[in-house]
Amino acid sequence: MLGIDIGLRRGSARAQPQSSDIALELDFRNGSFRQGQSVVAGHANLSQLQGYSFARSGSRIERSGDAFQSFGDNAPAIAPGSGFYARASVTNLVTHSQVFSQWTPFHAAVSTAAPTAPDGTPSANRLIETSSYGYQCRYRQTASPAAGVHTASLFAKKSERSVVWMQLENGSNYATIHFDLNTGTVQSAGGSLAVTPAIETVGDGWYRLTVTATLAAAPTYIYAGLSNSTSSQGAYQYAGDGSSGATFWQAQLVRGSDAGPVIPTGSATVATGADNLRLHHGFMQDEDFLLLVRAKLLNLSGRKNFLGFSGSGVAADSLTLHAESGSLGASVVNGGVSQDTGAFSLAAARGEEIALALRRRGGKFTVAGKAGGTFSTGTEGAPASLPPIDRFEVGLFLGSEHADSLISYVGYRKGSFSDSDVGAALAAS
Repeated sequence: MLGIDIGLRRGSARAQPQSSDIALELDFRNGSFRQGQSVVAGHANLSQLQGYSFARSGSRIERSGDAFQSFGDNAPAIAPGSGFYARASVTNLVTHSQVFSQWTPFHAAVSTAAPTAPDGTPSANRLIETSSYGYQCRYRQTASPAAGVHTASLFAKKSERSVVWMQLENGSNYATIHFDLNTGTVQSAGGSLAVTPAIETVGDGWYRLTVTATLAAAPTYIYAGLSNSTSSQGAYQYAGDGSSGATFWQAQLVRGSDAGPVIPTGSATVATGADNLRLHHGFMQDEDFLLLVRAKLLNLSGRKNFLGFSGSGVAADSLTLHAESGSLGASVVNGGVSQDTGAFSLAAARGEEIALALRRRGGKFTVAGKAGGTFSTGTEGAPASLPPIDRFEVGLFLGSEHADSLISYVGYRKGSFSDSDVGAALAAS
């Protein structure tokens, strides 16, 4: 049996489910896929499933464990051990994102050496402080952002200097954030721009430094700097020794609350298109079922669908799972009419592991979920019909506003499942 066997025991008889009950099981984390009686093993063989189609313009570099993996045009970004990165279109607004010699210096120089970057290429930059007093940094003006939430990011690795800083300047506002690469912590943040900083280890001594802020449509700059202090208010104006420094790689500024995939740029900004995955099934009838999804939501702003099912005959037929500013939920629409899925409330933080279950039993829908260690079960809705649905979809097929997510598991099993079945399936996630 693939995945976590979401059926567990069905109904009051507690009978073991039959394999024929499994209509769909997509274990993106482990590379096992089932569509009815067809079983496919291996991440590269997802395309063997019935009705498979995938489209995305532009290549993308995503994290896979403690490494980074490149995925070309029209290749789904599935990281073994993690899952399927399903993202909306994203643009890196920082040009020359990996060539810091193209950035404007205050005092920091760039070594001619090309250290190995987190993706294994010799594309990192060693910044070296100069003996002149002042800001030991370099900066780059970005393309003008649209007003809204954006996230800036840099990768950094300590050398002689273990405290580095980022500055994000937007119009007349700015924020300066110090990061300690010894302890992997944010040291301090100051300035007139309200920000949410974070630091994440990505292996081999590298960290990704991120700063999220609500920006105005105004000139914007990103800075990468060195500090000669390990205090909680690390200095960034000083006369250097002419040889000490730290290593940096890949600067980005993208829309949303997530740093996004790695998108290298040259003299122009670069956009990578949305992921659009579709499988044709014809497996959903007006039947009882249990749908379980495990995922991480990477970008939370507004109401966004992160996966769903639809009918090929009627565009208004759909079943979707969504996040609305961090609040999880599900919706079912039949012929343009919303069906009653009962009341449900569960908040999830960005990047948090979530499990979301939608059950239909006796013609009534119930939503349940787990985020972190918190469980929530909604009320049972009124009797509602299930539209004729025959396609599983992720991406723009769900509409222009879909959430960035890392989907590890999707399972749809036919049958009547008890409350304890649902709870056990969520607990196993």
